[in-house]
Amino acid sequence: MGEWREELESRLQADQDLQKQLARLTANVPEGMLEIHHQGAQVQYLLNLSGTRKYISKTQMDTIKKLAEKSYHQKLKRQVDEEITVLSRFLKDYHPEKQRELFEAMSKDRQKLLNPLVLPNGQYLEQWRNTHEEAMKTHHNDFPVRESLKTLNGEFVRSKSEKMLADAFLHYGVPYYYEAPLKLAGRVIFPDFCLLNVRTRKEYYWEHFGLMDQAEYAEHFQDKVLWYERNGIWPGERLLMSFETVNLPIDVNTVESVIRKYLI
Repeated sequence: MGEWREELESRLQADQDLQKQLARLTANVPEGMLEIHHQGAQVQYLLNLSGTRKYISKTQMDTIKKLAEKSYHQKLKRQVDEEITVLSRFLKDYHPEKQRELFEAMSKDRQKLLNPLVLPNGQYLEQWRNTHEEAMKTHHNDFPVRESLKTLNGEFVRSKSEKMLADAFLHYGVPYYYEAPLKLAGRVIFPDFCLLNVRTRKEYYWEHFGLMDQAEYAEHFQDKVLWYERNGIWPGERLLMSFETVNLPIDVNTVESVIRKYLI
């Protein structure tokens, strides 16, 4: 739901920018309205000025175009104004977090008597963690881990870049699991990181591809991404990726930008 609000706020801002542009375009325009008629194969242009019509010569094409633009801009302005009103009213009254806060606002004694239909963030996060920890009891990645690479969160990872990623997630308070099993169409894979945006309650998967200058590894990358896509997990939506080669290491600033955009 948080993502919807961001999209609507972005749309509202775009409408407001367009509204300012249209105000300038409709400030100084020719009087009257353009009418277009057909006489056989011929196109005729008329100026309607308070009900009085007169022909406009095709030699006055600049005026004809300005009148056409005037009509278009005025109609577009009405639509933009209406949408701004609707979006502004909706965003003012749209507070989905209130459903989550309702249970938390109750006394502890009352909470004990209830099973909330909309979980507060803390309980939702606990449920998310329990689900993944149960899955990790039955499935785990057998590929060896270099135990010298320990993250600030206490797990061992396979590369310096994965350690950097894990430490960045921890720094930004993003809940994550390293190589938690994910079952897709009967096949269990192990994303480098499974992450939760607590605000939007959307789960993401982060894959780091660290040997992109090696042909065999690049084929592995293609196969893995195609498998995600075939199962409805698309790059830039729920699948986040980072890359590096020998000459182009992972960029910390880019990683942090992606975290801020999708995960918090």
